[in-house]
Amino acid sequence: MQDLNFTAVDVETANSNYASICQVAAVQVRGGQIVDQRAWYVRPHVSVGEFTARNTAIHGISAGMVAGAPDWRESMDLLYGAAGEHPLVAFNTAFDKSAIRQACDLSGLPAPANDFHCALVLARRVLRLPRHRLPDVAQHLGLGAFQHHDAGEDARVAAEIVLELARRERAAHVSELWPARPAPAAGGSAASKFYGRAYTASSKELPAPSTTADPAHPFHGRHVVLTGDLESMGRWEAMEAIAAHGGTNGKGVTKKTAVLVVGDGRSRVAPADLAAGSSKERKAHAYMAAGQEILVLTEPDFLLLTRG
Repeated sequence: MQDLNFTAVDVETANSNYASICQVAAVQVRGGQIVDQRAWYVRPHVSVGEFTARNTAIHGISAGMVAGAPDWRESMDLLYGAAGEHPLVAFNTAFDKSAIRQACDLSGLPAPANDFHCALVLARRVLRLPRHRLPDVAQHLGLGAFQHHDAGEDARVAAEIVLELARRERAAHVSELWPARPAPAAGGSAASKFYGRAYTASSKELPAPSTTADPAHPFHGRHVVLTGDLESMGRWEAMEAIAAHGGTNGKGVTKKTAVLVVGDGRSRVAPADLAAGSSKERKAHAYMAAGQEILVLTEPDFLLLTRG
């Protein structure tokens, strides 16, 4: 695995605002070996709000602990210094990539151009487990106990998971763990070129609901439909996340639809907005007006429900 090079990253946030990053970690993997680990607190932008008791209870970080910490601009310099041009890896890039992008947007910085790969997607593909949370995967692989939701610990364990799965898969390069999407067929629509299988597959070919998913999850046993582009992941990856939590993917809104995930960068969607939205939104609005219960989620809502 001497050509296996990447940097595992993890972030924690002060509250539900993804831009409120308060801790970052970067673990360098070069030549299939962990060669450097670093983690630091971040002073969130003043506009993102205060630390919430819920988030502090999760990761143990408070406002006083980050008072003298680097701001996001300084933190990006540190992150670039650790990553260089190598790919970034996180355990659930849907959260970490989105948080980094939003923090960059808020600070007027470009988001990293590095390739960003998901260790959670890799684990779901390789390992047959009832659940694929970070502690579950780490325990299954015999990686030992760690302090979950400490960014440094989570990034280290994510790196170790990738290295162990690479060993099992006999992968010598990142491209063998996360193959590039096949080139679209000539003359295909813009949607099919970007989403590939998610648009061209039949309903029977979509990711099937996991039989070992948590029955208490909001997607479990329910028909879920996506509309619009998600900024944090491709549509097929989103469908895999839905299926992993026991949801049934749908290609269109029907009388069976129970959840509608609305993308295109919208942070909130009022019922009235649906009436002027996409064809799926308009159809959902009509069904809801007729009494059908449909839970409408934005991308941030979806990420919170599918975070590993």
